[in-house]
Amino acid sequence: DDTNSVFSIWDTNNEEVKKTMVHNGTFILDYDFDNKNSLNFTSNLSFNPNQEWDSRLNTDIRNGQNQIDSTFVTDNLIGADNTNLAFDLSYIKKLNKEGSQLSFNGHFTNFDGQFLQRIDSRYFDANESFIRDFGFTTDADQNIKIFTGQVDFATPLGSASFESGLKYSSIDSENSIDYLNFSGSSDVVDTSLSDDFLYDEKVYAGYLSVVKNWEKWSMKLGLRGELTDSQGTSLTLNQTNTQDFFEVFPSLYLLYTASEKHSFSLDYGRKVDRPRYNDLNPFRNFINENDFEQGNQGLIPSFSNNFNLNYTYNSEFFVDAYYRNNGRIIGDYVFQDNTNLTLRELKQNATESVSYGLDLTFSKGIVDPWYVYAYTSLFYEDNTFLAEESGNQEFTVDVDGIYVYLANYLTLSKDGTFSGELALTYFSNFIFGSYISDEQLNLTLGLRKSLWDNKAVISIAAEDILEKYVPTYTSQYLNQDNFYRRRPETQFIRVGFTYNFGNFRLQDNERGIDKKERERLEEQ
Repeated sequence: DDTNSVFSIWDTNNEEVKKTMVHNGTFILDYDFDNKNSLNFTSNLSFNPNQEWDSRLNTDIRNGQNQIDSTFVTDNLIGADNTNLAFDLSYIKKLNKEGSQLSFNGHFTNFDGQFLQRIDSRYFDANESFIRDFGFTTDADQNIKIFTGQVDFATPLGSASFESGLKYSSIDSENSIDYLNFSGSSDVVDTSLSDDFLYDEKVYAGYLSVVKNWEKWSMKLGLRGELTDSQGTSLTLNQTNTQDFFEVFPSLYLLYTASEKHSFSLDYGRKVDRPRYNDLNPFRNFINENDFEQGNQGLIPSFSNNFNLNYTYNSEFFVDAYYRNNGRIIGDYVFQDNTNLTLRELKQNATESVSYGLDLTFSKGIVDPWYVYAYTSLFYEDNTFLAEESGNQEFTVDVDGIYVYLANYLTLSKDGTFSGELALTYFSNFIFGSYISDEQLNLTLGLRKSLWDNKAVISIAAEDILEKYVPTYTSQYLNQDNFYRRRPETQFIRVGFTYNFGNFRLQDNERGIDKKERERLEEQ
């Protein structure tokens, strides 16, 4: 409360089981018309029908003296279906000048998702006598169409090389959510939350870059410009957010090779991070009626400036000192409403964010048959945001952290067919929106044996042997005091057997579709 005294303690235990059955298909066609003209068609198809999420939440509500006041039990049942269809067509034309080429690419993605949820809660007093119940159904649909078109040109330019290109992308997202079939009573869930949200985004981009190599120096200069025109409309709220801006993204890479063993590099780049489509939907997704996630149609892209200074010794030891001004980075911020007693996870832009650190990497065969890979990161990061449930005050969370990954690979037989791996991962803490995590430790052990001239492989791996890979996330500032701990199934033993039929040494042309626009999809 306003005197910084605890007046209510809520403790929720959520046991959740998810069942999914994903079907993936890929079709790839490469066709060479001649030695200068080639065509590629790639299609990735993903079907994820009949997903089931079954959760039971038990909540104890206590007063400021930690005495039980009441309890309630919530059953949360979710069914979902997703379809993600992606089609990519590329054409490459090699020009008469050696090393010159012109390429064209067209891409289309259609994502379709349905989400049906039923929540039922039953409330009891301190003597476990029934007080009331409450329930409702959520019915949501999402359809996203992504289209991109791109043309690129590359050619040698004396002792240098030159690249340029143009790109157009279009996003059309239609989303709806309905709350219905209400039973009982609640102060925080009502039919007015139903909404339809339409989002349209168009980006026009152009870039050019030059690469130049000298005896001991290499340089790459790049410049990209993007014109963005987007509009999001909530039909229920009768609210439209528009964004229309042009931004420039320079980049620079310098490499100095002092000798065969020593090299130094400097890297700078300005980047943009756009909101996920699902995060823009101003909808509420409930865990129970007092705990929910909420999108934000007012999210804006985040622009960052990244600096890296690197040193490499003998291709075995690497040092990377970095500084990143992350700008108005998009995060998940959890706010507790101390009046209505609700917990809301909101997608929100930070007002500013900075991170810097020193990364050390070492990889080398120590003695035959022992190979070591080690990575250590010493870092600082902070995040400044508006505390919406604390009078919109600006508040900054920050951490000094360390991340360590150590992997040992051992060849346990003279013929190399039997090998083992022992790996350790340690994370001191990190920032997640307004939360700070505590430490995590993961110890894994694996064995692998090849059989029958490498036609078959049998393997066994034990994950999270110490059962220490379960962090707690804590948000404690001003009038906010809450935490949560996720306990997914991190501790397990996996046994695998693989057998390759036919001519298993043949190489295929398997590939994925790499598009930044697709990375912003958030599949259930």
